[in-house]
Amino acid sequence: MKQKELNWYDPSKIKSYNKTLNFIIGGRGIGKTYSFKKDAINRFKKKGKQFFYLRRHKSDMKKIKTFLNDQIQNFPEDEFKISGGSEFTIFTINGLEMGYAMPLSVYAGLKSSAYVDVDTIIMDEFIPEKGAYNSYIPNEVEILLNIVDSLLREREGHVYLLANNASIVNPYFSYFQINPNINKEFNTFNENESTQQIIVQICHGDYKKGSKEKSGFRKVISGTRYGEYNEGKFAYDTDDFIRKKSSESEYICTLYYDGNYYGAWCDFNDGNIYINQQINKEYGYCYSLGKNHRENMILAKTWRKDQRLNLIVRSYRDGCVYYNSQETKRIISYILSKY
Repeated sequence: MKQKELNWYDPSKIKSYNKTLNFIIGGRGIGKTYSFKKDAINRFKKKGKQFFYLRRHKSDMKKIKTFLNDQIQNFPEDEFKISGGSEFTIFTINGLEMGYAMPLSVYAGLKSSAYVDVDTIIMDEFIPEKGAYNSYIPNEVEILLNIVDSLLREREGHVYLLANNASIVNPYFSYFQINPNINKEFNTFNENESTQQIIVQICHGDYKKGSKEKSGFRKVISGTRYGEYNEGKFAYDTDDFIRKKSSESEYICTLYYDGNYYGAWCDFNDGNIYINQQINKEYGYCYSLGKNHRENMILAKTWRKDQRLNLIVRSYRDGCVYYNSQETKRIISYILSKY
């Protein structure tokens, strides 16, 4: 049987759907960033349309001066120059400004009037390595939407958010309330007008990653969790601590974090805590786990003096807290780990 030819990532497939918000998740080294850079440069040369490249933190921009090095061979007759620093960068080709870069963390200084030719926005690593929630910046999704609004205004444009397959759980999917099928390559949504403009591409293992022969390092990581992640699997989304609450569980309190409510239940027979989205709005005890809280809420920083919160935190430390989903586990376990 003829072996299937492996190819580098090609943006043309997802672009054919013509969606505003495009999420691309795939294994390391399949050429996601490389291909979108090449596509953006070609678009500027053909149509004069500029691009904007985003990362999360200033520290992510340390190597921005080498951003175009891998494109020199694709455009041997053109001259690239990069000016600016980690807070704002300008990319030029043959003396013309073709693109810009900045971290999300300094978005407040962005002025929209200067970018009327920008119609492509690329955000790299929108899911941090291992999907850790402590790597996201506060209110990140709306910060990105603010930047997109400032750059595009009423013009048509496309946003491409790229990530390795660290975890399918992230605040972007939570914000838009979408649940892509990880076994399906292209996921579209029709729940409402907002989700109709969103597509999620899950890149599976049919992309080349350098040599087809296994290197020594590839052999070292073979069969490990990191090896599965490197091959394009969501290796960090394990089923550990995912369990439905028992029928004997009693409601003990409501937890609030970043606009979402969670119900906390306790089975006093087995001593386990269960956290899910089933909440009792009539129950009087509601705790805010973050900096933002609303009326009639108790700040969680008082947990040592509060019987219910103390029970939850100590149960977490004892490995006795269970969650109804990967998303709930990712968020709540990160918060409880801080206490």
